[in-house]
Amino acid sequence: MPEQPGQADPSDYILGTHAEELERLRVQHALWQPCVQAALDRAGLKAGERVLDLGAGPGFVAQDLARRVGPQGRVLALEQSPVYVAAG
Repeated sequence: MPEQPGQADPSDYILGTHAEELERLRVQHALWQPCVQAALDRAGLKAGERVLDLGAGPGFVAQDLARRVGPQGRVLALEQSPVYVAAG
């Protein structure tokens, strides 16, 4: 049974898609930010490139990617949870 009408079935997300989980992901992203940036550096992503983010969640990393590739680049972030899509 969905948490609210229009939401993905919570069983699709082990930790759920509720507000508390969204906040946990926000904190987790902030804590891991230096490691994420280092990984993007190692990947060699630069301005003008195109990136695909599958299972993008609330889009925190997709936003990092967008800043990295800039206005000449493109990020396509796909997520099935309407809650996470709306949060992004």
